[in-house]
Amino acid sequence: MFQSYHSPWPLGHTPLEREKVLLGYQYDLERDLGELQACNVFPVERYLDILDQMMRFIPHLNEIEHPLLLFLSLVQEFIGRTKARISMWGMALSPDEVHCITYYANQWLQRRGGALDMGPPEAKLVLYSLRELESYNEQALAIRMGSRECAI
Repeated sequence: MFQSYHSPWPLGHTPLEREKVLLGYQYDLERDLGELQACNVFPVERYLDILDQMMRFIPHLNEIEHPLLLFLSLVQEFIGRTKARISMWGMALSPDEVHCITYYANQWLQRRGGALDMGPPEAKLVLYSLRELESYNEQALAIRMGSRECAI
């Protein structure tokens, strides 16, 4: 597949030396992501920053066949972990975390072109559900406050 619009190298491939550097970077980010995933409560800003960094190098790795699906699955995992954090652990999102989620969702929705084009419907659905975490957070807070009022 010819991707000269997205890659600075001819025919859209990444040179072997550059790919080795990217693989090392990938392992570092995957290690950091694994550490965050091991925690029940994690810093949202750091998690999203790692996903954003992964978005920059995933398309340049020749070994990944469907980079968009990989990225969207990582975002969906973040959504699931955040919902579990809100509902199961009772840790509501702070206003800064909500702003961070909205910022990254909007930034990723505006991305067009290349292997991680966010124009396809599946990408839009995942990113719209990422933006919906704010309303999920508010609903969980309202339910929690309602149950506290009933207990008092």
